[in-house]
Amino acid sequence: YLIVDVERANRDPAAYGPDAGEFDPDRSVAPGVLPWGLSLGHGAHACPVHDLLLADARPGAEGGILPRLVGEYLQRGMIPHPERAPEVDDQTERSAWRSYPVLLGAA
Repeated sequence: YLIVDVERANRDPAAYGPDAGEFDPDRSVAPGVLPWGLSLGHGAHACPVHDLLLADARPGAEGGILPRLVGEYLQRGMIPHPERAPEVDDQTERSAWRSYPVLLGAA
């Protein structure tokens, strides 16, 4: 397994300087370093689209595709699986699920 800790990597002072934890769209970086970080939605160098993807998930709320999909699933009765417990990913320092089983159309 390979786990990339994008939270930490996107705040690496060796790559982004002593203020690596601060948002700076005009940041100068060394050759070969991605100025926007490793991912679309993590860290101080996150893409501005992040807010559109992870906006308000309540049904009928404005927002991006991810909250709309989750909202639709919830409206259609998505519930945690009653027989399969979620598993926390204990192989990383990040807060993440290894699995989170659900049932669709259960309600």
